[in-house]
Amino acid sequence: MISNSHHHLKVGTVLISMLLVVGCGYRMADFTATATKNLNIPIAKLEKGARVSGEDCAHKFLFFPIGHVVPDVKAATDQALEKNGSNLLLDAVWEYESFSVIFFSSECIKVTGTAVKTD
Repeated sequence: MISNSHHHLKVGTVLISMLLVVGCGYRMADFTATATKNLNIPIAKLEKGARVSGEDCAHKFLFFPIGHVVPDVKAATDQALEKNGSNLLLDAVWEYESFSVIFFSSECIKVTGTAVKTD
């Protein structure tokens, strides 16, 4: 027969194991078009603008999120596009930054590209 303290030890071990196996997943981005090679695509009207950037950040204090939980590529891209009223970014660069100090941490995604208006 199992002693009561031995039973509590097994239950405690199972609970701690369950806490250590917790994970999460999230969608990083939605793309209308993307490529890693140069493409020749005919566009009726192309107005190149300036280099623009957008950023989305997620912050935590004592492991508790302040606002949303993870930074979003789509939000950063939309922010960049809105700066010039464009609908496409050329030569886009995505950057991920992470920062933490004692009780505070921050994760950011920054998207930078040449703003383009297509017709």
